[in-house]
Parts: sequence; structure tokens; C-alpha cells
Amino acid sequence: MRRRASLLNLLSAVTAASMALVIIVGLAVEGGFLAVLVALVLQIVVVTAALAVLIGLSNLLRVHWRRVQRGTGAGSLAW
Repeated sequence: MRRRASLLNLLSAVTAASMALVIIVGLAVEGGFLAVLVALVLQIVVVTAALAVLIGLSNLLRVHWRRVQRGTGAGSLAW
């Protein structure tokens, strides 16, 4: 099982490195298919990051709202 995990890690690293190389080359080249591909990938990355921030913020607010309702946590010691 350990060998399979290391192969998946290697595949992930190769994929990330190759996408980074494509984006760097695509940013240097004007026009063409590569520039369109880079623009699409960057849009997907920005939207994914924005969604991750929104999900994290909603989780943070939900957890703290529950703590306020229950009266638990470090803030309840002051009362």
C-alpha cells in the first residue's frame, strides 16, 4: 500500500510541475492556443480559490456561532 501512495504522490508532483511549466511558458507567449489554455486554467484556479475562501469563512462563522449559542469557548470565561 505504501508503494501505491508514493506513486500517487509522484504523479501529483509531475502534474503540478508540468502545469506550472505550461502556465509560465503560456504567459510568455502572446496569442495562440497556449495563451488561451493558460487563461482558462488561471480562471479555474481563481474561481476555485474564491470558493475555498467562501467555504472556509462560512465554516468559521458557523463554528463560532454555535459556540456563542452554547456559551462555550474561551470567551465564556469572562462572564
